Amino acid sequence: MLMHMPKFRHQQFRCGLLSGLVFGLGLAACGGPVIPPSLESQQNNFVMQMDQAGYLRDTQVSFKRIEQSWQYGQQSIDVQVLMPATSSPCPLVIYMPGLGENAEAGQVWRETWVKAGYAVLSFQSRSIAQALQELESKYPQRRDLDDEDDEFGVKDFASHDSFLSGPLFGDVKQRPSVMGRNSELRYLGFQYFAVEALQTRLDQLRWVVSQLKNARSTGALAQLDLSKIILAGYDLGAQTVAAAIGERHEALKELALDFKPIAAILLSPSVNLAQGHVNSRFQSINLPLLVVSGADDNDPYAVSAASTRQLIWQYAAPGQKYLLTLDRARHRLFSGWDWGGKSLTRLPDHAGFNDESDYLQSSRRRMSASDLYAGDANGLFSKNRAHFPELGYKNVAAIASVTAAFMDLQVKNDEFARFWLTEKAGHWLRPVADLKVR
Repeated sequence: MLMHMPKFRHQQFRCGLLSGLVFGLGLAACGGPVIPPSLESQQNNFVMQMDQAGYLRDTQVSFKRIEQSWQYGQQSIDVQVLMPATSSPCPLVIYMPGLGENAEAGQVWRETWVKAGYAVLSFQSRSIAQALQELESKYPQRRDLDDEDDEFGVKDFASHDSFLSGPLFGDVKQRPSVMGRNSELRYLGFQYFAVEALQTRLDQLRWVVSQLKNARSTGALAQLDLSKIILAGYDLGAQTVAAAIGERHEALKELALDFKPIAAILLSPSVNLAQGHVNSRFQSINLPLLVVSGADDNDPYAVSAASTRQLIWQYAAPGQKYLLTLDRARHRLFSGWDWGGKSLTRLPDHAGFNDESDYLQSSRRRMSASDLYAGDANGLFSKNRAHFPELGYKNVAAIASVTAAFMDLQVKNDEFARFWLTEKAGHWLRPVADLKVR
């Protein structure tokens, strides 16, 4: 099946950009309900941001989509492959989604990488993809597992009067459902992030690559270049990738992959301090690595805190280790499920900021969870809050650009990618994100 990625032109952005700015300022002024911008507006703003000195320019690319279901023992594994519609060999990115996501997840990242000339295979066992379905049906009012907001049982910043009614900041019926949902989320996280479950996913990864080697004799996947494999993952998938490239776990069997990835990308990786040995767990990671996270990247399972995710970058063997840190980006944004419009940024307005650049340029301070959820007049329960949806697509554009440049540098030894990462990226990313190398 041939898909066509549309070519956006600058003339098409103007209306979307203006409406996006008005939208953000209007919300900041009135503190009204948060309504995500339209899909078209999100796409236009994202492409516009990429065109403003981002790594990838606006290009027209047709690509092929292959969807299959493979049987691994008792497990059904759904596979989706996106690749440029050419006959030339393509380096392969193997992408592993997060908990509760299927093989179609990470669409923004995968399409970005296809535009850069890579084939992208994503796979997910159906048991992991369906892990949250029972929870969603049990608590339908909390279906969007959007880390910070839903972790504390709040979805709508503009309507907290009912939430504050009754004893203990919640009526008798509502509060138990919030606490029950959070408790079950943490239990699921304990199950799926456990070492035993990690071992199963590593075995699946090795098996998937072996299936690819067998399938390359057929026409559909013949253009995959298995000598140039990059591993990438988000959330639960990032935990799998980290173990595959050398993170040590005491209860994990010695992993002998029959392929050698040339680089890896970890989007919101999990670092569980309870497992200990933080100083030595990551020292065996020698290959080029890009870690992407942020100061507000707290998962809803309470498995890993935002402050611990960069430890992989900090303690991995030095050399070609990149860390991209985003401002005001919540856990869900790193999944690449949209262009940032649904992962809206919310900031308290008590500091007198007029727009998001005022806030970000005001010393790039990081607010702790206690700042956001203190519950005082300027905290979570205040209707007086500034909303800056523009930060969403800027953060997404930052991830798309840096990941594509990182890939081109490692796989193609591309000099422009090297120049962009060392000379251009820092200025373009400010004040939304920060890129470090060690």
